[in-house]
Amino acid sequence: MLHPSYDNSVVENVKNPFFQIVPSLRSLRICSCPSYKGVFCLYGKYDNYFKIILWNPSTREVKAIPPPPSLPNYHLYQHSSSYLFLYCGFGGNPITNDLMIINLAIDDRGPRHDIYYSAEVYNLRTSSWTKICGPRHDFIVDHFTKPPRFHIIKTSTVLANGICYWLLGEETQQQKCILCFHFCNKRFSKLKLPKLPSIHLKHGFITDINDSMAYVVGCKRSRGQIHIWTFEPDTNRWSKKYNFGPIDWRVLQWPFQMVTFSKDGAEFFALAKYDGIWQMVSYNSHCMSISTFEFNLEGSCFLICYNRKYVESIVPLSFSSSR
Repeated sequence: MLHPSYDNSVVENVKNPFFQIVPSLRSLRICSCPSYKGVFCLYGKYDNYFKIILWNPSTREVKAIPPPPSLPNYHLYQHSSSYLFLYCGFGGNPITNDLMIINLAIDDRGPRHDIYYSAEVYNLRTSSWTKICGPRHDFIVDHFTKPPRFHIIKTSTVLANGICYWLLGEETQQQKCILCFHFCNKRFSKLKLPKLPSIHLKHGFITDINDSMAYVVGCKRSRGQIHIWTFEPDTNRWSKKYNFGPIDWRVLQWPFQMVTFSKDGAEFFALAKYDGIWQMVSYNSHCMSISTFEFNLEGSCFLICYNRKYVESIVPLSFSSSR
Protein backbone atom coordinates (compact mmCIF):
# COMPACT_ATOMS: atom_id res chain seq x y z
CA MET A 1 0.00 0.00 0.00
CA LEU A 2 1.25 3.50 -0.91
CA HIS A 3 1.07 5.86 2.02
CA PRO A 4 -1.16 8.98 1.62
CA SER A 5 2.01 11.12 1.53
CA TYR A 6 2.48 10.12 -2.11
CA ASP A 7 5.13 12.78 -2.74
CA ASN A 8 7.37 11.07 -0.20
CA SER A 9 6.88 7.69 -1.91
CA VAL A 10 6.38 5.89 1.40
CA VAL A 11 5.26 2.30 0.97
CA GLU A 12 3.68 0.46 3.88
CA ASN A 13 3.31 -3.31 4.07
CA VAL A 14 -0.17 -4.12 5.32
CA LYS A 15 -1.22 -7.53 6.62
CA ASN A 16 -3.89 -9.26 4.56
CA PRO A 17 -7.17 -8.41 6.37
CA PHE A 18 -8.79 -11.70 5.29
CA PHE A 19 -6.53 -13.57 7.71
CA GLN A 20 -8.36 -11.85 10.58
CA ILE A 21 -11.57 -13.53 9.38
CA VAL A 22 -10.24 -16.87 8.07
CA PRO A 23 -6.81 -17.52 9.68
CA SER A 24 -6.32 -20.88 7.91
CA LEU A 25 -6.38 -19.47 4.38
CA ARG A 26 -3.93 -21.05 1.93
CA SER A 27 -4.97 -19.51 -1.36
CA LEU A 28 -6.97 -16.37 -1.93
CA ARG A 29 -7.93 -14.12 -4.79
CA ILE A 30 -8.87 -10.59 -3.74
CA CYS A 31 -10.82 -7.99 -5.72
CA SER A 32 -11.13 -4.47 -4.36
CA CYS A 33 -13.73 -1.77 -4.84
CA PRO A 34 -12.61 1.87 -4.59
CA SER A 35 -12.39 3.11 -1.02
CA TYR A 36 -15.07 5.35 0.46
CA LYS A 37 -14.49 7.45 3.60
CA GLY A 38 -11.27 5.55 4.23
CA VAL A 39 -12.92 2.11 4.06
CA PHE A 40 -12.29 -0.62 1.47
CA CYS A 41 -14.75 -3.28 0.34
CA LEU A 42 -12.89 -6.48 -0.58
CA TYR A 43 -14.29 -9.53 -2.35
CA GLY A 44 -12.28 -12.69 -1.72
CA LYS A 45 -12.54 -16.10 -3.37
CA TYR A 46 -11.11 -19.06 -1.48
CA ASP A 47 -11.89 -22.78 -1.23
CA ASN A 48 -14.65 -22.30 -3.81
CA TYR A 49 -16.45 -19.71 -1.71
CA PHE A 50 -16.95 -15.95 -1.87
CA LYS A 51 -16.25 -13.74 1.13
CA ILE A 52 -16.95 -10.02 1.48
CA ILE A 53 -15.28 -7.82 4.08
CA LEU A 54 -15.07 -4.13 4.93
CA TRP A 55 -11.64 -2.95 6.00
CA ASN A 56 -10.35 0.30 7.44
CA PRO A 57 -6.52 0.24 7.11
CA SER A 58 -6.17 3.23 9.46
CA THR A 59 -7.92 1.58 12.41
CA ARG A 60 -7.10 -2.02 11.31
CA GLU A 61 -10.78 -2.84 11.81
CA VAL A 62 -12.26 -5.63 9.69
CA LYS A 63 -15.93 -6.56 9.38
CA ALA A 64 -17.18 -9.72 7.67
CA ILE A 65 -20.26 -9.16 5.51
CA PRO A 66 -22.81 -11.96 5.08
CA PRO A 67 -23.27 -13.06 1.45
CA PRO A 68 -26.21 -11.58 -0.46
CA PRO A 69 -29.27 -13.84 0.05
CA SER A 70 -29.92 -14.26 -3.67
CA LEU A 71 -26.30 -14.98 -4.63
CA PRO A 72 -26.28 -18.41 -6.31
CA ASN A 73 -24.14 -21.19 -4.89
CA TYR A 74 -20.65 -20.92 -6.30
CA HIS A 75 -20.42 -24.71 -6.72
CA LEU A 76 -23.17 -24.64 -9.37
CA TYR A 77 -20.78 -23.02 -11.83
CA GLN A 78 -17.67 -25.14 -11.36
CA HIS A 79 -18.53 -28.03 -13.69
CA SER A 80 -21.21 -26.57 -15.93
CA SER A 81 -21.55 -24.29 -18.93
CA SER A 82 -23.32 -21.67 -16.83
CA TYR A 83 -21.66 -18.42 -15.93
CA LEU A 84 -21.90 -15.85 -13.18
CA PHE A 85 -21.12 -12.15 -13.31
CA LEU A 86 -20.84 -10.14 -10.10
CA TYR A 87 -20.86 -6.37 -10.47
CA CYS A 88 -19.75 -5.02 -7.11
CA GLY A 89 -19.58 -1.48 -5.83
CA PHE A 90 -19.01 0.33 -2.57
CA GLY A 91 -20.00 3.85 -1.55
CA GLY A 92 -22.60 5.64 0.48
CA ASN A 93 -25.50 8.00 0.67
CA PRO A 94 -24.05 11.54 0.90
CA ILE A 95 -27.14 12.71 2.81
CA THR A 96 -27.39 10.01 5.48
CA ASN A 97 -23.66 9.08 5.45
CA ASP A 98 -24.64 5.40 5.40
CA LEU A 99 -21.96 3.08 3.97
CA MET A 100 -23.42 0.68 1.40
CA ILE A 101 -22.41 -2.20 -0.87
CA ILE A 102 -24.18 -2.79 -4.18
CA ASN A 103 -24.12 -6.32 -5.58
CA LEU A 104 -25.55 -7.08 -9.04
CA ALA A 105 -25.45 -10.78 -9.97
CA ILE A 106 -26.09 -11.88 -13.57
CA ASP A 107 -26.18 -15.55 -14.57
CA ASP A 108 -27.78 -18.09 -16.92
CA ARG A 109 -28.64 -20.85 -14.46
CA GLY A 110 -32.04 -21.52 -16.06
CA PRO A 111 -32.73 -24.69 -18.11
CA ARG A 112 -32.61 -22.70 -21.36
CA HIS A 113 -29.69 -20.55 -20.21
CA ASP A 114 -31.86 -17.46 -20.04
CA ILE A 115 -30.29 -14.45 -18.37
CA TYR A 116 -31.28 -13.90 -14.73
CA TYR A 117 -30.15 -11.08 -12.51
CA SER A 118 -30.68 -9.78 -9.01
CA ALA A 119 -29.61 -6.57 -7.28
CA GLU A 120 -29.15 -6.06 -3.56
CA VAL A 121 -27.77 -3.33 -1.30
CA TYR A 122 -26.05 -3.90 2.03
CA ASN A 123 -26.33 -1.09 4.59
CA LEU A 124 -23.62 -1.05 7.25
CA ARG A 125 -25.84 0.78 9.73
CA THR A 126 -28.57 -1.88 9.63
CA SER A 127 -26.21 -4.80 8.88
CA SER A 128 -28.66 -6.21 6.35
CA TRP A 129 -29.16 -6.78 2.62
CA THR A 130 -32.16 -5.29 0.82
CA LYS A 131 -33.34 -6.41 -2.59
CA ILE A 132 -33.83 -3.55 -5.06
CA CYS A 133 -34.96 -3.12 -8.65
CA GLY A 134 -32.19 -3.99 -11.07
CA PRO A 135 -31.45 -2.51 -14.50
CA ARG A 136 -33.95 -2.95 -17.31
CA HIS A 137 -33.89 -6.46 -18.75
CA ASP A 138 -33.40 -5.25 -22.33
CA PHE A 139 -30.42 -3.21 -21.17
CA ILE A 140 -28.77 -6.30 -19.65
CA VAL A 141 -29.43 -8.39 -22.78
CA ASP A 142 -28.12 -5.71 -25.17
CA HIS A 143 -24.89 -4.94 -23.33
CA PHE A 144 -24.02 -8.11 -21.47
CA THR A 145 -21.21 -10.21 -22.96
CA LYS A 146 -20.98 -13.87 -21.96
CA PRO A 147 -17.61 -14.50 -20.32
CA PRO A 148 -15.25 -17.32 -21.31
CA ARG A 149 -15.24 -18.66 -17.75
CA PHE A 150 -18.00 -19.89 -15.48
CA HIS A 151 -17.66 -16.91 -13.16
CA ILE A 152 -16.07 -13.51 -13.00
CA ILE A 153 -16.09 -10.70 -10.44
CA LYS A 154 -16.26 -7.18 -11.85
CA THR A 155 -14.99 -4.75 -9.23
CA SER A 156 -13.25 -2.46 -11.70
CA THR A 157 -15.77 0.20 -10.83
CA VAL A 158 -15.37 3.95 -10.50
CA LEU A 159 -16.94 5.88 -7.63
CA ALA A 160 -17.56 9.57 -8.28
CA ASN A 161 -20.11 12.01 -6.87
CA GLY A 162 -22.02 9.26 -5.08
CA ILE A 163 -22.39 7.15 -8.23
CA CYS A 164 -20.82 3.78 -9.11
CA TYR A 165 -19.87 3.23 -12.75
CA TRP A 166 -19.13 -0.03 -14.60
CA LEU A 167 -18.02 -0.30 -18.23
CA LEU A 168 -20.12 -2.88 -20.11
CA GLY A 169 -19.73 -4.47 -23.53
CA GLU A 170 -16.49 -5.84 -24.93
CA GLU A 171 -17.01 -6.67 -28.59
CA THR A 172 -17.20 -3.33 -30.38
CA GLN A 173 -17.10 0.32 -29.44
CA GLN A 174 -20.75 0.66 -30.49
CA GLN A 175 -21.85 -2.02 -28.00
CA LYS A 176 -20.11 -0.41 -25.06
CA CYS A 177 -21.85 1.72 -22.49
CA ILE A 178 -21.59 2.52 -18.80
CA LEU A 179 -23.90 1.14 -16.13
CA CYS A 180 -24.49 3.58 -13.25
CA PHE A 181 -25.78 3.01 -9.75
CA HIS A 182 -26.93 6.01 -7.68
CA PHE A 183 -26.49 5.46 -3.95
CA CYS A 184 -28.82 8.35 -3.07
CA ASN A 185 -31.94 6.69 -4.55
CA LYS A 186 -30.67 3.11 -5.10
CA ARG A 187 -31.43 3.17 -8.81
CA PHE A 188 -29.58 2.14 -11.95
CA SER A 189 -29.17 4.18 -15.11
CA LYS A 190 -27.34 3.98 -18.43
CA LEU A 191 -24.66 6.33 -19.72
CA LYS A 192 -23.49 6.41 -23.33
CA LEU A 193 -19.80 6.76 -24.10
CA PRO A 194 -18.52 9.80 -26.01
CA LYS A 195 -18.97 9.50 -29.77
CA LEU A 196 -15.66 8.33 -31.18
CA PRO A 197 -14.60 7.58 -34.78
CA SER A 198 -13.90 4.00 -35.82
CA ILE A 199 -10.14 4.58 -35.62
CA HIS A 200 -10.37 4.11 -31.85
CA LEU A 201 -9.58 0.73 -30.37
CA LYS A 202 -12.36 -1.44 -29.03
CA HIS A 203 -10.82 -1.71 -25.57
CA GLY A 204 -10.66 1.06 -23.03
CA PHE A 205 -11.25 1.53 -19.33
CA ILE A 206 -12.80 3.96 -16.88
CA THR A 207 -11.14 5.74 -13.97
CA ASP A 208 -11.69 8.88 -11.91
CA ILE A 209 -10.19 12.37 -12.10
CA ASN A 210 -10.78 14.60 -9.09
CA ASP A 211 -14.11 12.92 -8.28
CA SER A 212 -15.20 12.88 -11.92
CA MET A 213 -15.59 9.74 -13.99
CA ALA A 214 -13.21 9.45 -16.97
CA TYR A 215 -13.00 7.17 -20.00
CA VAL A 216 -9.55 6.23 -21.33
CA VAL A 217 -9.33 4.88 -24.88
CA GLY A 218 -6.62 4.20 -27.43
CA CYS A 219 -6.53 5.60 -30.96
CA LYS A 220 -4.66 4.20 -33.99
CA ARG A 221 -3.99 7.58 -35.53
CA SER A 222 -0.44 9.06 -35.59
CA ARG A 223 1.32 5.88 -34.42
CA GLY A 224 -1.18 5.63 -31.60
CA GLN A 225 -2.63 8.02 -29.08
CA ILE A 226 -4.41 7.82 -25.74
CA HIS A 227 -7.42 10.07 -25.23
CA ILE A 228 -8.99 10.74 -21.82
CA TRP A 229 -12.56 12.02 -21.66
CA THR A 230 -14.30 13.21 -18.48
CA PHE A 231 -18.02 13.20 -17.77
CA GLU A 232 -19.72 16.12 -16.03
CA PRO A 233 -23.05 15.08 -14.43
CA ASP A 234 -24.22 18.70 -14.10
CA THR A 235 -24.13 19.25 -17.87
CA ASN A 236 -24.54 15.57 -18.82
CA ARG A 237 -21.70 15.96 -21.32
CA TRP A 238 -18.32 14.46 -22.12
CA SER A 239 -15.23 16.61 -22.68
CA LYS A 240 -11.75 15.61 -23.83
CA LYS A 241 -9.30 16.23 -20.99
CA TYR A 242 -5.89 14.79 -21.97
CA ASN A 243 -4.06 13.49 -25.03
CA PHE A 244 -1.01 11.22 -24.94
CA GLY A 245 1.03 10.47 -28.01
CA PRO A 246 2.35 9.47 -30.34
CA ILE A 247 2.64 6.15 -28.52
CA ASP A 248 4.32 2.99 -29.75
CA TRP A 249 1.58 0.72 -31.08
CA ARG A 250 2.93 -2.25 -29.08
CA VAL A 251 2.09 -0.39 -25.87
CA LEU A 252 -1.60 -0.42 -26.78
CA GLN A 253 -1.74 -4.17 -27.38
CA TRP A 254 -1.75 -5.28 -23.75
CA PRO A 255 -4.65 -5.02 -21.28
CA PHE A 256 -2.59 -3.70 -18.36
CA GLN A 257 -3.09 0.08 -18.31
CA MET A 258 -3.30 2.62 -15.53
CA VAL A 259 -3.54 6.40 -15.21
CA THR A 260 -2.52 8.60 -12.29
CA PHE A 261 -3.30 12.29 -11.90
CA SER A 262 -1.62 15.20 -10.14
CA LYS A 263 -1.57 18.98 -10.30
CA ASP A 264 1.08 18.71 -13.03
CA GLY A 265 -1.14 16.68 -15.35
CA ALA A 266 -1.66 12.98 -15.94
CA GLU A 267 0.63 10.00 -16.35
CA PHE A 268 -0.31 6.93 -18.36
CA PHE A 269 1.24 3.54 -17.53
CA ALA A 270 1.09 0.51 -19.81
CA LEU A 271 2.67 -2.89 -20.30
CA ALA A 272 4.75 -3.57 -23.43
CA LYS A 273 7.03 -6.32 -24.68
CA TYR A 274 10.22 -5.38 -26.53
CA ASP A 275 12.44 -8.15 -27.94
CA GLY A 276 10.98 -10.63 -25.47
CA ILE A 277 11.48 -8.37 -22.44
CA TRP A 278 8.52 -6.99 -20.50
CA GLN A 279 8.65 -3.30 -19.69
CA MET A 280 6.47 -0.81 -17.88
CA VAL A 281 6.14 2.32 -20.00
CA SER A 282 4.94 5.70 -18.74
CA TYR A 283 3.87 8.81 -20.64
CA ASN A 284 3.44 12.21 -19.00
CA SER A 285 0.78 14.52 -20.46
CA HIS A 286 2.55 17.69 -19.30
CA CYS A 287 6.01 17.25 -20.79
CA MET A 288 5.31 14.06 -22.78
CA SER A 289 8.37 12.41 -21.28
CA ILE A 290 8.71 8.64 -21.57
CA SER A 291 10.16 6.30 -18.96
CA THR A 292 10.60 2.54 -19.07
CA PHE A 293 10.98 0.06 -16.23
CA GLU A 294 12.12 -3.49 -16.86
CA PHE A 295 10.77 -6.31 -14.68
CA ASN A 296 10.39 -10.06 -14.73
CA LEU A 297 7.06 -11.57 -15.70
CA GLU A 298 7.44 -15.32 -15.67
CA GLY A 299 5.62 -17.67 -18.02
CA SER A 300 2.00 -16.86 -18.70
CA CYS A 301 1.49 -14.70 -15.62
CA PHE A 302 -1.13 -12.02 -16.10
CA LEU A 303 -0.53 -8.74 -14.32
CA ILE A 304 -3.50 -6.78 -13.02
CA CYS A 305 -3.10 -3.54 -11.12
CA TYR A 306 -5.65 -1.12 -9.73
CA ASN A 307 -4.89 2.47 -8.86
CA ARG A 308 -7.07 3.25 -5.85
CA LYS A 309 -7.22 6.68 -4.27
CA TYR A 310 -7.18 6.48 -0.49
CA VAL A 311 -7.77 9.04 2.26
CA GLU A 312 -7.29 8.00 5.88
CA SER A 313 -10.26 8.10 8.25
CA ILE A 314 -11.44 6.65 11.55
CA VAL A 315 -14.91 5.66 10.34
CA PRO A 316 -16.05 2.77 12.61
CA LEU A 317 -17.32 -0.50 11.18
CA SER A 318 -18.92 -1.62 14.44
CA PHE A 319 -22.49 -0.40 14.01
CA SER A 320 -23.51 -3.94 14.85
CA SER A 321 -21.99 -6.75 16.84
CA SER A 322 -21.59 -9.08 13.82
CA ARG A 323 -17.91 -9.08 13.21
